[in-house]
Amino acid sequence: MRQVPLLPALFLGLSLPVLLSACATCPDYIEVAYAADGTPVVAPDSCKVKVGATVTWRGPASDQTPFTLRFDGDPGSVEKGTPPRDRRSMISTSSLEVESEPGLHQEVAITAENTGDYKYDVEANGHVLDPHIIIEK
Repeated sequence: MRQVPLLPALFLGLSLPVLLSACATCPDYIEVAYAADGTPVVAPDSCKVKVGATVTWRGPASDQTPFTLRFDGDPGSVEKGTPPRDRRSMISTSSLEVESEPGLHQEVAITAENTGDYKYDVEANGHVLDPHIIIEK
């Protein structure tokens, strides 16, 4: 299982299993890219962030492929992005699902509000990646 990063005080690209103490400060964006087969890849792939920080996932400017983030739980408020058009009625109140918003880059921005370890999926091109993010006080 891979793990994903958040904005202002976040990640360090690591792969399975990631120790919480190994997480470091992350860049301004969690970059969403695509492997040759279309599978999403995020960098960094593990992170910690403080409550109140805004985390932005951003796709490449050269590829306007939309992506969906699906959290097991509710990490906070969506600042940029929308519920997926084909799943609006299926969204659980105990989880958060948001589709990227087009622009120069496809983006999703979430302000971290609820502490915890959040596993989430990044879905694009019919493929899914399962990183996670840690929100601390």
